[in-house]
Amino acid sequence: MAIKHKDIEIIENDPFQHCKLGREKYATVLTKIIDIFPEGFVLAINNEWGTGKTTFVKMWRQMLINDSFNTLYFNAWENDFETDTLTAILAEIKKVLPEKANNSFDSVLAKGAILSKKILPAFAKQFAKKHFGEELADVIEKATEGSAEIMKDEIDDYLKRQKGIKEFRDALIISLQNGDNPKPLIFIIDELDRCRPNYAVEFLEKIKHFFNVSGIVFVLSIDKIQLGNAVRGVYGSEKLNSDEYLRRFIDVEYSIPNPKPLDFCTYLYDYYSFNEFINHQFRINTLAFHDERESFIQFAATLFYQNNFTLRQQEKFFAQARLALRCFEYNNYLFPPVFLTLIHIYTYQREVYIKIRSTQYSLQEFVNEVEKILPRENAKDFNKTLMTTEALLLLFYFNSFRQINYSARLVVHLDSGEDEYLVKTKFPSEAIQNTITKFQRENFNGLELKYLTDKIDLVESFKT
Repeated sequence: MAIKHKDIEIIENDPFQHCKLGREKYATVLTKIIDIFPEGFVLAINNEWGTGKTTFVKMWRQMLINDSFNTLYFNAWENDFETDTLTAILAEIKKVLPEKANNSFDSVLAKGAILSKKILPAFAKQFAKKHFGEELADVIEKATEGSAEIMKDEIDDYLKRQKGIKEFRDALIISLQNGDNPKPLIFIIDELDRCRPNYAVEFLEKIKHFFNVSGIVFVLSIDKIQLGNAVRGVYGSEKLNSDEYLRRFIDVEYSIPNPKPLDFCTYLYDYYSFNEFINHQFRINTLAFHDERESFIQFAATLFYQNNFTLRQQEKFFAQARLALRCFEYNNYLFPPVFLTLIHIYTYQREVYIKIRSTQYSLQEFVNEVEKILPRENAKDFNKTLMTTEALLLLFYFNSFRQINYSARLVVHLDSGEDEYLVKTKFPSEAIQNTITKFQRENFNGLELKYLTDKIDLVESFKT
C-alpha cells in the first residue's frame, strides 16, 4: 500500500506510459510548436505550483530525445548557489555538444569569461583602492562620480561589453552549427520561480541578452505569478507590472490543462489502494457499506473542484485519508463524505478542526463552519448527498455537544422568524430534520463526532 506519492517512472521508449492524466497530447502540441519555429525562442509552461509541471517536462524531454533532439534539463532551484548564471548555463550546454564542436565552444567560453568579469561602474574606486586603501575608496568614488574622465571610461566599457556580447553570440551560433544535429537544442529550465529573486532575474537577463540565438529553444517551467513576485522583489516595487516585464523574455506561453477532477481522484483512489479497505470482503457482504467507492470518489472530486485544489494538494489529501483508514476496523462505519470533510478541515484548517474536536463551537457556529467547506449545490442527486452529509455532521457534533448541555434539543429551522430555533441551515428545515431523525432511528443517535476524529488524530503518530 502506498502512503506517499512517488515520482512516476519514465520509460525510455514510452515516456508517457505511466501518465494517468492524458498529457501526452500536450507534449505533442509543444513539439509541433518547436518544429514550426526551429530557429529558437523562449517557451514558458505556466502553471501553478503543485500541478505536475516537473513530471510533465521530464516525460516530454524523453519524448524529445526519442525524436532526436538534443535536450538539457536544469533545475534552477537546486543550482542557485552558483553566483554566476552565465557559467551555469554554459556548463550545461557544454554537456550536450558533440566532441568535434569543442574547439569552437572554447571560443564561446573565452568570450563568456570576459563578459562574466565584473566591470566596476566607477574607475576611480579601483584607482583609490590601489593607491589609498579601501577606507578612502568609497569617498573618492562619490567625489568623482560626475567627472568626464570616469564617464569616458564607463562609455568605453559599455561599448566593449556590447561588442563582446555580439562576439559571444556569434561564437555560440557557430558552435551549435558544428554539431551533426540540425534540430535546435532544447534547454528546459525548471523551478526558476523558487530561486532567490536576484538569481531568477539574472537568469532571465542572461537568456535574453546572451543566448537569444538561432539553434536554442529555452523552455521555462514556471508559475508566472510567483516569478512575478520575485521580479517585484528585486526591483523593490509592488507597482511594477511584472507580467509586462516577463513578456520581454517569453515568446510563447502555454498552460497544461488540468485533468478532470473525477479522473484524477479515481487515479489517486487506485494509487493509494483504498479498495484494500473499502472493498474488503466483509464490507462487500454487508449491505450498510455498499456504494462507498463511488461516494468517496465523487465527493472528493467535487470538494477539490470547488476549492480549486492543485494536484499536489489532492495527493496530500488522499495520503492523509489513507493513513487515517489504517485506524479503522473493517466493520467500522466510514461515512465517506463526512470522513472527507473532516480530513479537509484537519489538513487545511487545523484551528477549526481543534475547536470542532473539543466542542468549542455552538451548534450554529459548527454548522456555519461546515457550510463554508461543503461543496456548493450541484446536480439534484448530489444535493441530497450534501444534505445527508451535513445532517450526519450535525447529528454527530450534537451528540458530542449534548455531553456538555444535556438539555439541548436538536431542532432545525430554516425560517429565522420562528419564536425559537436552535440551528439554521441552508437546507429546508423539514428535509434535514427528517434526515436527522432517520439516522437517529438507525442507531446513530449515540454516535459522536470523536468516533471519526479520534481515528484521524492518530495520523500524527505515523511517519511518512
